[in-house]
Formats: sequence, C-alpha cells, structure tokens
Amino acid sequence: MRGEVLLAAAMTAATLMLWAVSPNPFVPLLAAVALLSVAAALWFPSLTLLLFVIFSLFRLHEVFPVLRPLQIPLALSVLGLASVAWHLVLSRRIKAYLSAEMKALLVFALLVSLGVLTAKSHALAYAYWSENFIKVVLIAFALGWALREPASFRVATYLIVLSGLLVGAVTISNRLSGIGLVEMSRATVARELGSPLGDPNILALTLTFSLSFCLSLLLSRTRAIDVFLGMVATGVVIAGVVCTQSRGGLLAVVAVLAVSATRVMKPRTILLFVIPVIAAGLYMAMNLSDRMSGGAEDMSAESASGRLYAWSAAINMALDRPFTGVGINNFIDQFYTYTEVWFDRALTAHSAWFQVLGETGFLGLGAFAFMIAMTFKSSVRAHRLLERNAAVPDMEAFAHAVTAGLAGFCVAGSFLSEAYNWALYALLAFSSAIARWASASANASDRCDVPARQAGSPPQLAGGSAAAPASESKQDRTASASPDERPQFQREHLGKQEWDQARDGHQRT
Repeated sequence: MRGEVLLAAAMTAATLMLWAVSPNPFVPLLAAVALLSVAAALWFPSLTLLLFVIFSLFRLHEVFPVLRPLQIPLALSVLGLASVAWHLVLSRRIKAYLSAEMKALLVFALLVSLGVLTAKSHALAYAYWSENFIKVVLIAFALGWALREPASFRVATYLIVLSGLLVGAVTISNRLSGIGLVEMSRATVARELGSPLGDPNILALTLTFSLSFCLSLLLSRTRAIDVFLGMVATGVVIAGVVCTQSRGGLLAVVAVLAVSATRVMKPRTILLFVIPVIAAGLYMAMNLSDRMSGGAEDMSAESASGRLYAWSAAINMALDRPFTGVGINNFIDQFYTYTEVWFDRALTAHSAWFQVLGETGFLGLGAFAFMIAMTFKSSVRAHRLLERNAAVPDMEAFAHAVTAGLAGFCVAGSFLSEAYNWALYALLAFSSAIARWASASANASDRCDVPARQAGSPPQLAGGSAAAPASESKQDRTASASPDERPQFQREHLGKQEWDQARDGHQRT
C-alpha cells in the first residue's frame, strides 16, 4: 500500500512539473496517459509482454493502419522489458530461471551471435541481429519468467484467439474484395504497407499459430462462451488459411488438427481415417491444382525445383563453413556463391531447417533442433502432469495448445524461411512457463501426500479428499464426487505462483 501511494504521488508530481514547464492543456492529459501506462506495465508485466508479442506476430498495427502512428509495439517492448527488469531486480516478484528449452535457446542465441562476427556480410548480419533476433530472444526469456498465474495463461489464450479471428476475418474480406491478391487468387493482408503478412505463406503460418489455441477453447467444454468463441474463431482461421492457398499452411492445419484431436479422440486409430478426409477437403477448397506456383516470396522459378536448389545451396554453405555458416540474414546474399543455377533473383531457403543450416552451420542446426525438441518435451510433460493432478481444465488446454502449435510450426516452417519468427519463440516461452507451473504444482501435491501415507491413510488430493481406488478412472472419480469433494488442486496455488508459496499453502492445508 505504501509503495502504491508513493508511486501515485510521484506520478502526480511529474505531471505537475511537466505542466509547469509547458502550460498546454494537453500536456497533463498526455503525461497522465504515459504515467498510467508505466504503472500498468509495472502491475501487469505479463500482459504488457503478451500484447507486444501479439502486435509483433499478428501485426495488428498493420492490419488496422489507424494504429500505426501510435508506435504501439515499440512502446510495449520498452515498457515490458523495463517492467520485468524492475520486478527481477527491485521488487523480486519475478524470479529468473533457466528451463531446458531456455538453456537450448541460450546456446542457439550464442551460436547465432558468434556467427555475426564471422558472417560473410557483417553489416547484413549485425543489422538483423540487433534489430530483430536479440529482441526476440530477450522477449522470450522475459515472457517465460513473467507468466506465473493461471489468469495470465487464460488471458494469453483469449488474446491469441481474438487476434487470429481479426486477422482471419480481414484475410477473408480481402479475398472477397480482391484486395492485395498475389497471383490473382492468393489472399494477403497489409501487402501495400510492406507487412510480412503480405506474403500468403507467412500469413498462413500466423493464422495456424492461433488455430491451436482456437481449438483448445473449442474442445475445452468448460464454459459455453469459450466453446462458442473457439468454434467461430476456428472456422474463420481455417477459412483464412484456405484463402491464402498455402500448401505449407494446408499441411500445418492438418498437423494442428491431428494433435488437437488426440485430446478428445481416445481410439486414435480413427484419426488415420478422419485426417486424410479433412486434408482432401481442404485441398479441394484451396483449389491448389489450379494455383500458380509461388507467392509473394516464391515467384516464377521458386517452385518445387527451386526449393531443391535452395536447399542444396544451404547444404553447400554448411559444408563450406560447418561451425558458423554464412551468418544470419546472409542466405539470399550468398545464394549465388553456393549454386551454379541461375534464376531471375536469388532464392530464399524456403525451409526454417535449411535456413538455420546455411546461416549457422551444423552446430547451429543441432542447437535449433534440440531447442525445439526440448520445447516439445516440456509441453507434453506439463500436459501429463496437469492431467494427472486434475488441474484447471484451462491449464491442460493451454499446454496441449502449445504442443499443437509447435507441430504446426514445424510442418509449416519446413517450407518457409521463418526460423526466427515470433511464433516459435512465443511457444517456447509458453512451454517453459506452463511446465514450471505444472511441475511446482505437482511437487506441492506430492508433498501433501507424504503425511497421509506415513499415517497409513489414503493419499490426499490437493483439495484434501482421499484418493479413489486405482480401478476407477479419473473421470469416474470426479463425476461421482460431490462439488466439495472434487479435486480442488488449482485453488491451492493461485497467487504469486512461486514454488515456496505453493508449498507453504499446501502444508497449511
């Protein structure tokens, strides 16, 4: 309370000082907005970082150009990082940690950074590293540390779903209106502004990222409004991907649908029959057989044969410089140095894997693949822990959405040069945060069971009820219990979500 009073007094004093310097009637209003933004960022660091990632990934300020003059992404990045630094160093509300996937990201970032020093074109490498890559890495760490409470994960889900819904709706509108079409039929967004979403393939990847979270709401069956929102958003997002006519997007949608379906389809052999039917339906809806090859970054010669030449060039780059590659953002610049085939312009790698191979060498590719594998492992483990301990359904759904999103990225990324795209590193941050939350919660629950086992009584669930016989399924035990007897595992660790507080709360129980 004292800190809040001091902060309010400091904000008021700063506003008065600015007004004294410049007696313009708009000065106190602008100062109040700026200072309130700072205070909001300090109180809600995870929300600030989430909004920054949303604007950076979905390019909302380009989808809706009226927002461009406000410089929202820049403001959110500064406020978000400053807020996390404040809570790491001064308030100690946020504690830094290194999960397995974060360690892998750190190694990969170090290899990329060292590659900047030895890059073929140092200027190209340093410009991209300083303006994009290092920002992505810093935000990934900060977001993973800031997400600590169930409410933050729910907000993340809603923000991603609503953003995907908005971008998908604009994509459909542009396709119907004939705005910004590539090759006369492929929908894009904000192409006239030079937005990354002006490439239909990147647009499809972005929409696929949101699809996994849309499906998590649709399949949650916890709240009717969530199911309705998930159903509408899923339909709009899939329709948006169809409008892009992206082959990689088609495969990514199928991958996300397959992984998400495993959550509700227990006889998973059914998927062997259902998924091919869905894939065939999407293929016909996209009318890919009549589509001109290529796209915004995939023109003329960059067809299937062009991809093979690009991948061959990536291999040659790695063979020539196996430890450092040609340097980040140097693939296009060095393409003709490592191929004997001539096109009208240099090709992109058209694969995140070959992009990393060519630009960072075999060491970088190994670190990149290991980072993704650790992210997969953490999200799957988190889902299993949450399912075993009957945690909040929203948390289970979030963990499963991260896994499905990773599957979609790996599939779509195999045909796109998007190794440093925000989607992957946001999923890494989500996976690290949900895995830490699930692990701390599970450990707290296990410690609560120790006194009960020593006394010879059945182990206690987090809510204090005795565990049911092993012959009953988790669904049967939950359904047969009264509302007061059902597992209330999630209520014990709401709040700060640090392990010591979760442990103390369970011990008091």
